[in-house]
Amino acid sequence: MKFFKTVSLDMAFKEISNKNNIILKTEKIEIENSLGRILAEDIYSELDLPSFNRSTVDGYAVKVKDVFGASDFSPVPLNLKGTVVMGQKSEHIVESGSCVYIPTGGMLPEGADGVVMIEDCEFLGDEILINKGISNHSNLILKGSEIQKNQKIISKGERITSGHIGVLASIGRKEIEIFEKIKFSIISTGDEVVSIGSTLKIGEVYDINTHIFSSLIEEGAGEVVHKFLVKDSLELLSK
Repeated sequence: MKFFKTVSLDMAFKEISNKNNIILKTEKIEIENSLGRILAEDIYSELDLPSFNRSTVDGYAVKVKDVFGASDFSPVPLNLKGTVVMGQKSEHIVESGSCVYIPTGGMLPEGADGVVMIEDCEFLGDEILINKGISNHSNLILKGSEIQKNQKIISKGERITSGHIGVLASIGRKEIEIFEKIKFSIISTGDEVVSIGSTLKIGEVYDINTHIFSSLIEEGAGEVVHKFLVKDSLELLSK
């Protein structure tokens, strides 16, 4: 009887690598279809994020030096020049002695370097009493503080996650280049092995390996295109 000749796992990998010089193809897909795929390019941001200085609170944009030392016992009065409109650049310029109302997420008007929370202010028509001093850049997210223009944000070879998709959307990236899935065929052998769903006879077992390896390949971003269940007997193999 002729027995199978076995080799080590390392040797098997080397033999497969030597005989299969696989060049991975790439394709472009929209980011909503990219979850779990492998990136084929380095991704650089084409813009700053945020793209402007924005307020993190509802309040009043001021010059910080104007409100230094302000308190409930010694409020600082400022002239209200107007309101920041969401999604628009403010037409107002904050000068010494003035302020501009700004909502959360609004673009900081020119001349301002901080925002006082509305809870720390008192509205008196055309005048606002500031009851609390702030430090420079208080209650602001500065331009480029999260992502800077030309910064690499995702590297080639990374698997795309939901977090990556969020970042890609935030910089306006619609499509990315990814590697095409490597295609596999699985051959499961054994006279005693039968497909799931069949009625087991004495001495038979269900085909487990096909399902385990299919799952492993899918987890590894591959694609199973064929599945075969082959008997061991020479008579069947020769047919």
